Amino acid sequence: MPGGELSLDGAPPSPGPAKSPPSDSSPPRQRQSLRHTTTLRPDNGKVSATRQLSATTTTTLRHTTAALRDNGGSPRRHGGGEKWRDWRCAVPAGRIWPEANDGGSLAELSCLEVCAGAGGQSLGLEQAGFRHEAALELDPSACATLRANRGSDWKIVEDDIRNLDGRAFANIDLISGGVPCPPFSIAGKQLGSDDDRDLFPQALRLIGEASPRAALLENVRGLAAARFASYRGQVLERLDQLGYVTWWNLVHASEHGVPQLRPRFVLVAIKEPWAHQFRWPTPAPHPPPSVGARGWPGADRWRQRAAGIAPTIVGGSKKHGGPDLGPTRARAAWKLLGVDGLGIANEPPGPDFPLNQLLKLTSRMVARIQGFPDSWVFSGKKTAAYRQIGNAFPPPVAAALGESIRAALQSC
Repeated sequence: MPGGELSLDGAPPSPGPAKSPPSDSSPPRQRQSLRHTTTLRPDNGKVSATRQLSATTTTTLRHTTAALRDNGGSPRRHGGGEKWRDWRCAVPAGRIWPEANDGGSLAELSCLEVCAGAGGQSLGLEQAGFRHEAALELDPSACATLRANRGSDWKIVEDDIRNLDGRAFANIDLISGGVPCPPFSIAGKQLGSDDDRDLFPQALRLIGEASPRAALLENVRGLAAARFASYRGQVLERLDQLGYVTWWNLVHASEHGVPQLRPRFVLVAIKEPWAHQFRWPTPAPHPPPSVGARGWPGADRWRQRAAGIAPTIVGGSKKHGGPDLGPTRARAAWKLLGVDGLGIANEPPGPDFPLNQLLKLTSRMVARIQGFPDSWVFSGKKTAAYRQIGNAFPPPVAAALGESIRAALQSC
């Protein structure tokens, strides 16, 4: 590659069609007893008077049990565990909802993306056949990135999710997003619903207002911790009230063509009659591509050392964290791969770079590890661009999930 830039040994493999697991492969449903009542606050006390009409989902949820979907378990069924009925499809497979779309091919499905960031999940869903009615993001640099890449194709909304009225997207096919993870991450002190950055209630509000056929929300693995069992139960309860079958699952990026660990806790919610056709995407049959280099005399030797799964890329936040590859433990893991994780380089190693020195990755190299194509540009200065990359949901993983959701929505 020109300039000695690092590259992946081949593009990340395209996810295959979702396969249905054997009927007896699902583990028994797990039930979590909830010993106290917690209140979801969709507006977090910050919605102006003009938004009160759409903030009617505020409720105190009192219940004693919740079926939690962990590691591909059976779905949560609403209606008191009723048996599956012989449902009839209300919408032909693959047809665009006329209320939310104007034109387009019959194969397209419509999508509203919230907390879109740099567009990793949006790009993956586009690759899976979803057409974005809008992509909502608050950060100016991330919005500039979205406009630079899809400004002519997507409606980019630079605004707070609290100001978005879901009724404008009534009956859209899919609402997706990566709601902020600090409330559930170790770095963010895991404050959960006590964190003013918790936007899960806002996502639930939008789902209630827009009534999509499906929803896809991803977050950090920390949300799967036992301390958040009550919170997860409330999320499932609200979706149950809205008529959705729900699943939680821990999805590993390295199983879907991305050369890093990056486990994410993913929530899928689908209405009937399509829900019973949903299957989680199967892991890729071959390992993800490893990292290689060109234009540097030490590239071949370093390439052999770096042929492994990288630690999780982290992006930090505006409050803390700069352009580097993570805390001390992560940097130690990067060092084993021949990478100096303390900082991000402006340029790749050139002909004069010492043979035995640890190299630093550039933002473009990190973007490749995240699964972004080289054609995807990132706006903003070095730190802003790196944070967008590091906080993104890898496009290949989003594409795999999108394919599974699309297969369910087009199943009847």
